[in-house]
Amino acid sequence: MFSVGRSAAVAALLLAAAVSGCATKPTSTPEGAFGELQGAFAKGDYGAVYDLKSTASQKAFADDIQKKAEEMKDIPPFARQALGFDLAELAKLPPRDAFKRMQEGVKGSAKLGTAMTGKEAEQSVQFAGATVKKSDVKGDAAVLTVIDNGAEKTLDLVREQGVWKFTTPLAPRVGK
Repeated sequence: MFSVGRSAAVAALLLAAAVSGCATKPTSTPEGAFGELQGAFAKGDYGAVYDLKSTASQKAFADDIQKKAEEMKDIPPFARQALGFDLAELAKLPPRDAFKRMQEGVKGSAKLGTAMTGKEAEQSVQFAGATVKKSDVKGDAAVLTVIDNGAEKTLDLVREQGVWKFTTPLAPRVGK
C-alpha cells in the first residue's frame, strides 16, 4: 500500500526522530541541570524541581517530612499552618507531591522561621537571576558555585544514570 517514495519518507522521519532523541540533554552537564532547575522554578513546576534532586536527596526529604510530622503531631492544625503548609498532611502524600505542595506553600508564605518576606523566601529558594560562577566536576560529583542575589552559594550535584542531580536541599529547611 505504501509507495517507495512514501516508505522512504517514513523511514527518513523515523531516522530523524531517533537522531533528535540522541541530542544532548540539558541535564548532561551541571550547568545545564542548574538551568533546568531555574526554568522549573520559574514555571512553578515543582515536580520537575523534585525530579532534579538526587535519589539520596529525595529519600532524605521524605524521611525529614516524616520525622517533622511526628514531632508536630500534637500541635493544633492552625499552628502547623504557620509556614504555609501542614507537615502532618504533607507526610500522608507521596514525597514528590509533598515537595510540590510544600513549595507552593512556601511561595505564598511570609514566614519560613525567619523574617523573610514572601518574595525574599521565593528568591532564596528559586535562584531567580542567579548565575553560575564556577563548575568543579570530579567524576560523578560536581560543585557549582553560583552568584544568587549578590551572594556566592555552592550547590552539590551527583551524576545518576548520566543525568546531573542536586544533593543540596532545594527546599527551605523546616526547624533545626
